[in-house]
Amino acid sequence: MTRLGFDTLRYSQRLKATGMSEQQAVAQAEAMAEALGDLAEALVTKEFFHAVLDKELGELRSTLRLHSWILGVLVVTNLIPLLKGAG
Repeated sequence: MTRLGFDTLRYSQRLKATGMSEQQAVAQAEAMAEALGDLAEALVTKEFFHAVLDKELGELRSTLRLHSWILGVLVVTNLIPLLKGAG
C-alpha cells in the first residue's frame, strides 16, 4: 500500500490551536488519516502507470497490424477477380 506522509499529531495540534477541543481534534485527525489511507490505496506510481500503458499500447499495435493484414488480404482477394473479369 502506498503511504502518504500525514502527521496526525501535528494536525490535531493545529486544530487545538484554533480552539477545537482535544477530543475533537484527535478524532478529526484520525478520521483524516483514515480517509487519506483509503485514497492512497487507489494511487499508482507514474512508473507503474507507464508500464501498464506501454503494455496495452503494444497489444493494441499488434491487433492493428493483424487487422491491416486481414484487410489487405480481403482487398486483394476481391480485387483479383474484378481485374480478371475486366481483362
